[in-house]
Amino acid sequence: MHILIRPRSGDFNYSENEFLLMKENIKRFKEYGFNGIVSGILNTNKNIDLERTKELISLSKPLSFTFHRAFDCVSNPK
Repeated sequence: MHILIRPRSGDFNYSENEFLLMKENIKRFKEYGFNGIVSGILNTNKNIDLERTKELISLSKPLSFTFHRAFDCVSNPK
């Protein structure tokens, strides 16, 4: 089972406080025995926020990390 980490509905551009909440949630849910984390974060240009995504991936280890439907909103997926 994988847990979705998303602080709110709407777009995938998160404030610093929302990003901190996401990181806190990952830490919390890692303790509950889930197999992986599902999340996604974009920057204001609707591109994948690579820096923050790498941070979430690193924090999720040793669990798997799946980048979710935020990818559907990327301005240029190629």
